[in-house]
Amino acid sequence: MKKHKKGAVAIQFSWIFVILIGTVIIITTFSVYSAIKRSIDGKFSYTASNYIAETLSNVKKNEKYEYSFALHGLSIEVDSDEDFCNYFSVKDSGLEGKSIEHMPLFSPNILKESVLTYAESIEFPFKSNYVLYLTSPRVAYVFVTSGGDSVDMLANNLPTDINSEKKDDSEFFVNYHNYKVRFVSEHDPEKIDMTVSRLPDRDVTFMKVYPAEKKVEFYQKNGYDEDAFSDKKMTGIAYYNNDVTLIAILYSESAQSYSCNMKKVMDRLSIQSVVLARRLQLVTVGLSLYCQDKLSVYEDTLLQLDNLKTATENVLQIDSALLSSVDSISQSIKNNNKLVIEAGCPEIY
Repeated sequence: MKKHKKGAVAIQFSWIFVILIGTVIIITTFSVYSAIKRSIDGKFSYTASNYIAETLSNVKKNEKYEYSFALHGLSIEVDSDEDFCNYFSVKDSGLEGKSIEHMPLFSPNILKESVLTYAESIEFPFKSNYVLYLTSPRVAYVFVTSGGDSVDMLANNLPTDINSEKKDDSEFFVNYHNYKVRFVSEHDPEKIDMTVSRLPDRDVTFMKVYPAEKKVEFYQKNGYDEDAFSDKKMTGIAYYNNDVTLIAILYSESAQSYSCNMKKVMDRLSIQSVVLARRLQLVTVGLSLYCQDKLSVYEDTLLQLDNLKTATENVLQIDSALLSSVDSISQSIKNNNKLVIEAGCPEIY
C-alpha cells in the first residue's frame, strides 16, 4: 500500500515538473519573440525615420511637386507648439526626433497611413524660402463655400491629392474613416453630422476666414452631438499675406504651429537680406558710368534691405503689422529691381 502511494506521488511530481518546464519554455520563447519583435520594430522605425528625413529634404527642393509615401503601419508625430516646432518622430518608437529646426513645415500634429507632401516657395519678393505642406489622406478638409468666394478660391488652389470636399453646409459632410476633419468657411458652421461629432474635440476644427483682414480664426468643436460647434472653443488667430501663407494655415495643426513655422521663414529672410545687401554693395562699387544715374536706386534698396533685416530678425509674433511691413518693403525692392533691369543695369536679385 505504501509503495502504491509513493508511485502516485512520483507521477504527480513528474507532471508538475513537466508543467513547470513547459511554462518556462513558453515564457522564454515569448520573451525571445518579444525581444526580437522589439528589435525588428526598432530597426524598422529607425530606418523609416531616416527615410522620411531624407525624403522631406529632397521634396522641399522641388517646387509645386506632389509626392506621397506610405507609412506601413507607423504614425508620425510633428511638433506643433507655439515656440517649439523643431522635430518630428515615429510615434511610440522611443527614438529621438529628427530635426526640422530650419525647415518651415506646415502639418497636422500626427500623420497616419501615408504622407502627402507639397513644396512651395515664398517670395519677399525674391525666393526667400521653400516651405513644405504635409498631410494625410485621412485628414479631411471641408470647404463650406456658400456665401464665401475666398473659400472657394482656396479650395481650387490646393494640391490635387489632398482629401478635400466642397459643401453648401457643414452638416452635409459625412465622415468615413478620417481621424481629423477641418471645416473652412467665412461663416460659423451650424450643425455637423454625427459621424464627425464622435471624433475627439481637438480633431474637429474650424477655420473662419476674414479675407478683408487677411485673418483666420481657429476653433475646435465642443461636445459630441450635431450642435458641437454652437459652443465652439476658439484656439487662436493667424494672419496671412498671400495664397502660399493661407494654404500654410490650412495645413497647420493650429494657429500656434503656423506661427512657429512662419518664424523660421522670417529668420531665413533676415539672413538673406544681409547676404543680398553685401552683394549689392559690391555691385554699386563696380557700377559702370552708364548706370551711375541709378546709384540712388541701389542705395534705396540697401536701405530697404536693412529695414527688412530689422523687421524679420528675432520675430516674436506673426501678425498683420509684420506681414504688411514685409509686403511693403518687398514691393519697394521689386519696383527698384524693375527700374535697374529696364535701364540695362545689374539686377538687384
